[in-house]
Amino acid sequence: MSRMIWKCTTLGQRPFLVLSLLFVGVLGLFASLGSAGSQAVPSAEVAPPPRPDPVAEWIDQEGSFDYAAAVNALLGRSVTPQTNAIVLIWQALGPTPEGGSSLPAEYFEYLGCPRPAGSKEDFIKLYRYAGEVLRLPERATEQLYDQLFLLAAIPWKDKEAPELADWLRRNEKALEHLRHAAERPHYFNPAYKLCDDGTTISLRDNLLPHIQALREAALAFSLRAMNKLGNGDTAGAWQDILTAYRLSRHLAQGMWIIEGLVGVALETGILFKTTKAFLEHAALPPRQLAECLRQLRALPEPDWITHRGVIVEMAAVLDHLQHKAPKNYAEAIKGMQASFNRPFPPLPRQLEEVPITVEGWVTLQRELITRYLRWGDYLRQHGNKPYDPTALEALRPDPKVLEELGREIEREIAAWKKEEGQDAARAWRLQEMTGRYAGMTLFFMSSDFLPKFHKTHLRRKQCGELLQAAIALELYRCEQGRYPRQLQELAGKYLPEVPLDRFRNQPLVYQVSPEMVLVYSVGPNGRDDAARSYLDDPNEREADDLVVRWRPRLKP
Repeated sequence: MSRMIWKCTTLGQRPFLVLSLLFVGVLGLFASLGSAGSQAVPSAEVAPPPRPDPVAEWIDQEGSFDYAAAVNALLGRSVTPQTNAIVLIWQALGPTPEGGSSLPAEYFEYLGCPRPAGSKEDFIKLYRYAGEVLRLPERATEQLYDQLFLLAAIPWKDKEAPELADWLRRNEKALEHLRHAAERPHYFNPAYKLCDDGTTISLRDNLLPHIQALREAALAFSLRAMNKLGNGDTAGAWQDILTAYRLSRHLAQGMWIIEGLVGVALETGILFKTTKAFLEHAALPPRQLAECLRQLRALPEPDWITHRGVIVEMAAVLDHLQHKAPKNYAEAIKGMQASFNRPFPPLPRQLEEVPITVEGWVTLQRELITRYLRWGDYLRQHGNKPYDPTALEALRPDPKVLEELGREIEREIAAWKKEEGQDAARAWRLQEMTGRYAGMTLFFMSSDFLPKFHKTHLRRKQCGELLQAAIALELYRCEQGRYPRQLQELAGKYLPEVPLDRFRNQPLVYQVSPEMVLVYSVGPNGRDDAARSYLDDPNEREADDLVVRWRPRLKP
């Protein structure tokens, strides 16, 4: 290839984009995704203005798009420091909950609050407490964690676990900060780009040091709830359970996928067990049962994590490409292999000889953004419905289409090289084809995670519905002197509607015997495992039923 005729610059040589274009684009995308608010009704004589193109508004012509600012403007809309839970969370955790350096000043500027100064009252994780305060060796610390997970699901007293009781007392003020944080309506943990040393990083390199500390704080609330229950403080135990739920729901609506996963894992793991233990051991009168049911149903329902995660994942892929500034399409695809943790498909021969120009870069973005937004819209609209693998798979690129496009690109490259790049029309066509191919391939590689998160979301929803059904069953028993013959008898007075098994669209399994009340879902595998689950028994690795069981409280 002796010379190139394209006069446009390549991706790594572009000037800065005017910042105002960014915010125009973000607002246009937000409108396209169904933002709340009234809309003016156009008159009959005047045609309504065209709606913003959600794809075009994310297109970067110059290679300097501020994706951190874009996702912050989109997902942080209407959030203030006074309504944002993360502001109080940082006050409780301190500046370095995992040690090391604090997050940069730009992060706290997005939050609208000063960087926390740190104090002796900051939340201290159990691992650090065991090492620095109790001076326990590694093995004893692991045993203390085992005890934490055990006692978070059964009532206990201080004398049974004095080290854990001391840990809870040491964190009392931090937990109070977190209780107030959990009651706030918003959770917005912003992205950042500028580090304190003046360097810039991509979205994929953003640090999230608060997540594991917040996870452990939620465990502390569960542990303390069971301690209060063991000491007869039923009301205090329930309030700690509600606080842990609110914290997990806040995490579940975070912009980062890992936040959503941790939030869901808390709710379907230890919190599910803690709430079942509360139901098993707290003999509540009808009035308190009704209030517990009302409060559980009133917990704020987070946005589905995958819808928010799709937007951030899309921005992260584009931001990663922008930071790496690949010189050709093969480099762009191969450079994402580590991020996706999967091999890339066979690429067209000599793809590395096709440089990325502005035209090709725009085509790549349009293909990638279009597919991400289509998937995001589907997930937002169908998030509470059973997983439809056919519908989701239809939104992914067809592998056969990719293969055929790859062969066509090989033919175009051969013809282009033979002409030594003299045919401008062929050069433009090659850029359009390779840009589209790269966008389709990158989406194909990155979209495997979405169906898995869909089932994760459904599992969280199902666990909550099972607990509500269990409380409603106890309330029915208190008022009627018996358990209902069918769950459907709860509809109307006790529950607005009786939930179905979300994983097979059939009634939940419900059984009553003199020894046990049992209600369960077959879980994500769609198979009835006879009320067995790895959540209750780690040895049941293949069984994933979601189960609530307790001893019946019927007078002989």
